[in-house]
Amino acid sequence: MKDCTVKKIRLRRNAVQIVLQIRNASDGLQFFLKEATDEGVRVPLSGVRRGKTITLSFSPDQIPLSQGDWEVTAAESGSDAEEYLPLTAGIRRTLLMRGGSVSAGSGKLVAFPMAGDGERLMVRVRPATVYDTAAVWWKERTAWALGLLLRRMGIGREARVVFEKFCGQAQDNGFAYFTWCMKNLPESEKRHIYYVLDRRASGWQTLKKEYGRQLTAFMSLRHMLLMMLSPLYIASESRTHGYLWQTRPNPLFRDIRNPRHRILFLQHGVTGLKRVDKVFGKKGYDPMTWFAVTSPKEQEIVMRNFGYSAEQAPVLGFARWDMLEDRRDPERPYILLMPTWRSWLERADELSFRESEYYRVYNALLSNREFLQMLREKGTELLFYIHPKLASMLGSFHQEKDTPVHLIPYGSRRLDELIMGCSALVTDYSSVCWDACYLSKPVIFFQFDADRYLRVTGSYLDFETELPGPRAADGAALTEEIRKSAERCWQPDPESAARAARMLPVRDRNNCARTEAFIKETT
Repeated sequence: MKDCTVKKIRLRRNAVQIVLQIRNASDGLQFFLKEATDEGVRVPLSGVRRGKTITLSFSPDQIPLSQGDWEVTAAESGSDAEEYLPLTAGIRRTLLMRGGSVSAGSGKLVAFPMAGDGERLMVRVRPATVYDTAAVWWKERTAWALGLLLRRMGIGREARVVFEKFCGQAQDNGFAYFTWCMKNLPESEKRHIYYVLDRRASGWQTLKKEYGRQLTAFMSLRHMLLMMLSPLYIASESRTHGYLWQTRPNPLFRDIRNPRHRILFLQHGVTGLKRVDKVFGKKGYDPMTWFAVTSPKEQEIVMRNFGYSAEQAPVLGFARWDMLEDRRDPERPYILLMPTWRSWLERADELSFRESEYYRVYNALLSNREFLQMLREKGTELLFYIHPKLASMLGSFHQEKDTPVHLIPYGSRRLDELIMGCSALVTDYSSVCWDACYLSKPVIFFQFDADRYLRVTGSYLDFETELPGPRAADGAALTEEIRKSAERCWQPDPESAARAARMLPVRDRNNCARTEAFIKETT
C-alpha cells in the first residue's frame, strides 16, 4: 500500500504488534485481518496513531482467529476496496532471523507473522507442535550458520536426503527406493544416502536398528544440517515435506526452498485424476527439478500441463511397485473401499461433516440392506479405509453388528498390504486405483459428486473414456458393478484392462533400478 509501510513487527507475550509508517493516509483508514479463503472473513484491527505511525496490536485469543492464514489489509472507512501491506526486504529478513510465535487457543494453537503470496504481510494460525519451542528456534539458527560454513568446506556434497509425507512415514516410493539402495548399492555409495523419519513414527525403533546412521531423526540437528548440505532431495512429496509443516519463519527453511537443492519427485500417486499443476508445476508453488512418471501417457500429461520437458519428466515407474504382489485369497475375498478426500471438507468439524453429501452417501451405503445382502451372497467383505485427512471422522459412520463391512482406522494396517490382499478396489478419484491396476485387479469408480469434483479440483483424464474401470453414480449402480466383478471371478472387464494397459504399459520390478540409473546419469 503506497500510504503505509510496515516499519516493525514485534511479538509481546500473547500479542502481535505491527508498527506502520504512514504518509498521506486519511484519518478514516481502517485495518483488518482477512481470512485467505473464498469467503474472506474480515476481522477489524484497532490501532493507536501517534504522528506518522500507527501501532496495530492484537491477541489471536481475544479476536479470536480460527486456524488458517490471515492477510493484513487496509481500506478507507465505508469502502470495500482493500489493499494489502507489502513487506520490505529488511522486514522479511527480520522475520526470518527473529521470527517466533505467540500462543493461542489455550496453548493448542500458535500464531506468527510471515510473508505470504507476493511478499504481503500475513498471520498464520495453526496447531501447536512439540517443535514450537525456544530450543528449536536456537537449533534452527545454529544449524543454518554451521551449514553455511560446512557447505563452503565442501562437506555433504555427495549426500542424498530421502523423505516422504511430513517425514512421518516409511511406506511410499521414497522408502522403497531407500531400502533398495541399502540392499543393492556398495557401502561407498549407500553411506551417503539418508532417510528422514519422525521418532514417533510407527516402526522407528525397528528401522533404526536395521539402518543405523542412515536413518535420521526428524528435526534433529543432523536432519537440519543434511537438509542444508545435500544437493539432492529424493522424495514422494515436495521440499516442504522435508521439514516441519508450516514452520515459523527461519533462515534454514528458506535455504531448503532454494533451487540449489535439486529434487527428484518420485510422486505419491500417478498424475491423472487430480489437477495439481498449480502446486507441482514448473511455475507452481513447489516446482520440481525432475518429475518422475510411470508411462509415456503420464509423461504427456505432465509435459502438457506442468511445463516440464521430456528430460525433466523421465519415465521411471514407481519404486514401491517393485514390492507389490498379488496376495488375494480366493477363499476369503474382500473389497477395499478407499475414497479420497474433498477439498471442500478440509476444515469441516464433525457437525458440518455429518451434514455433507460425502458422509450421507457413504453412511447410507455401509448400511444399505441390498448392498449388504449382495456382499453376503458373494461371500465377500468390505473394508472401508478412509483418507488420512478425514481419519478423525471415521467414528461418525454407522456400523451394524454381524455385518460384512469393517471400518479400518487410518494407520492400523499398511495400505500396500490392503491393496495386495484385496480382490477388488472401489474408489472415486484416488490415484490408488493405479496400484490395483498394476496388479491386474478390478477397479470400480464410485463418483456420486463428479460434477462438483471436476469443477473444484479437476482431472487430466476424461472420466467417460479413460478410467480403467466402470463408473457408478449411486449405491444401486455400485452394488451391480461389484456383483458383475464377482461373477468374473474378480477380474477386470476387457475394456477396463485395455485402458489400464495404455496408462501402465510396463509392469516389472525394475523401477528402483531405473531410478538409480537416472540419478547417476543426471546428477
